[in-house]
Amino acid sequence: KADSSNNISLPAGDAIKIIDASSKDVKSWFWQFEGANKDTSSVQYPTIVYHKQGTYSVKLEIKNSNGTNQLQKQQFIKVVSPVQCPDRTKKKIKLNIGTAD
Repeated sequence: KADSSNNISLPAGDAIKIIDASSKDVKSWFWQFEGANKDTSSVQYPTIVYHKQGTYSVKLEIKNSNGTNQLQKQQFIKVVSPVQCPDRTKKKIKLNIGTAD
């Protein structure tokens, strides 16, 4: 698991599972993945793939009984050639945006 404070690198074509670390009372999730195979997702733990090399942002909006909160990580995921990133293990990213107030 990668901490949300650090940018990560992964090989083009590899799947990556995004882990939401928000509070347990979240009612809905809305993810936006710049450049990924899925532009958006409404599941808590989406798995996505980046096919093209580049650096991409991730955005998460959560809702609970207290309202809405969001986090955007600019230039968070760096997708490189598989030759430049030989670690081919499935990666997980943990994003913690806290409780919606």
